Amino acid sequence: DRAGLIVAEQVVAALEGGLVTNAINTPVVGAEDLELLGPLIPLAAKLGRLAVELAGGHPRRIALSYHGALAEHDTRLLTVAALNGAFQGRVEQAVNYVNAPVIAAERGIEVTEERSRTPRDYTSLVTVRVDDVEVSGTTIGPEHRQFLAGALGFAIDLQLSPRMVFFRYDDIPGVIGRVGTMFGAAGVNIANMAVSRTKEGGKALMALSVDSEPPPELVERIRGEGFDDARVIALS
Repeated sequence: DRAGLIVAEQVVAALEGGLVTNAINTPVVGAEDLELLGPLIPLAAKLGRLAVELAGGHPRRIALSYHGALAEHDTRLLTVAALNGAFQGRVEQAVNYVNAPVIAAERGIEVTEERSRTPRDYTSLVTVRVDDVEVSGTTIGPEHRQFLAGALGFAIDLQLSPRMVFFRYDDIPGVIGRVGTMFGAAGVNIANMAVSRTKEGGKALMALSVDSEPPPELVERIRGEGFDDARVIALS
């Protein structure tokens, strides 16, 4: 019957680390909230993973902020999604939307959530802060494409992808061309790129989405050419 089918679907979702919409330990969300939150759930999970990876793992504190129209709804489910993304591949047991808050509590990780109706350039914005590292994102268009709106203190505008690379460096001429040349020589295609800086001649951030995994020697070579940092992050 239908009830049995729903239970089976939820068991499969839990085993696969997916969303279990009526599990005991999962926040109960009304239909109106879920209509808005649904497309943001995978975004929150990816932002949680991205923030933890950029912070180097082993978080002590995870803070969630929700801005704009999103703040008028029950956002607890997004917080659980961010925790689920943050712990994937970083703990011994399988992680899902049921046990992610439990894992945080068992590891003594402080989890906070705040909401503000004041928008920040976007209708709705999700921000995940892991210790001192902060990332923000939103969804755009009828297809709810997931975009990175900020990272590491820089405003950025780049669609999230399964494989991303982040560089921090001094804002000097020739850097973008140099990176493109090195990636091309290594046979790694850059699908999209976004660059941001604090000020002219200051610090800059370059974010890339790439079609294949950059070889470790390429990343090490870039690190050795004056870049402050180089990170390859898988979001799939």
